Amino acid sequence: AYDNPAVAFQILQNSIKQARDMAKQEDSVLATLREAAKKDVAGVDEQLKQTLLESRDRIAGLRARQSTPAELMGLVDRSREVGVSGRVMECIFHLLNNLANSCWDAHDVILKDKTLDRALALLVAKSTPDYVVAAVVGFLTSLSQRRASRPPMLKANVLEALRPIILLSSPAVNSIAAVLTAANLSGEHPAEKCPAVTAEQQVGAKTVSALHAFVGRVSFAGRFGTVWKVASTVAGLCRQRRNHAMMLANAVPALMVKILQGEHLHPVAQESCCTVLLLLAHETSSRSAILADAPEAEAALH
Repeated sequence: AYDNPAVAFQILQNSIKQARDMAKQEDSVLATLREAAKKDVAGVDEQLKQTLLESRDRIAGLRARQSTPAELMGLVDRSREVGVSGRVMECIFHLLNNLANSCWDAHDVILKDKTLDRALALLVAKSTPDYVVAAVVGFLTSLSQRRASRPPMLKANVLEALRPIILLSSPAVNSIAAVLTAANLSGEHPAEKCPAVTAEQQVGAKTVSALHAFVGRVSFAGRFGTVWKVASTVAGLCRQRRNHAMMLANAVPALMVKILQGEHLHPVAQESCCTVLLLLAHETSSRSAILADAPEAEAALH
């Protein structure tokens, strides 16, 4: 499902589509039985009545069938009498991560049925193994890439749940993915609207450092990442002036030019890099710093 929207959407919708197809078959059988009953209204066979009732029950059950994410979330529900193993939970969130990563149109399906509530419950539970926490954080990062998915994540207090994971700075719990998620969720908002993101977390600086590493095709904080996604995150952070000084201090203009000059440039990366350069250039005081850092950017500023 990773990076394949068609496969991802098929996985997401398959159980519902299958149920609908089966319900149509049951409807056809039910219609035939109704016609048979009409021909002998006075003495409808008891077995026929029972068949009608059973068919109606099956149709109701099929029509109520849940989507694939809902079924998966049922497995990780901590209130279940018989739970699944940590490794199964890890696989479930890797699958959800792949689906969220490759099929943004399906985020609305994924976000239903208490998906966030159950994911966050695993994050805050002290008994959750690190590898499960890492998988859940990766899933949240993929969800946060889509702007329309951010409001429900903010409402669910995802930033608060990620705070201790960010402060751990540990590859074992995928702390850098938690940083990128926090940057996506908070980057475009004033600081006072996201009090859970504090200076000690260094969300902006770590995001920029991660992008430097990924452009150089090396890992950062024990993880690799996708350039266009992190470039998009940096562009979001740049929309708040409080991050401009940090970006200039960390050679972001030169990094943006380097990405723009690279081969096989992703359209989102191109848009993000141009956005960063233009936002920084809007401040007259920043223009000289930009040109000193990245002389090649001069053409973009005029």
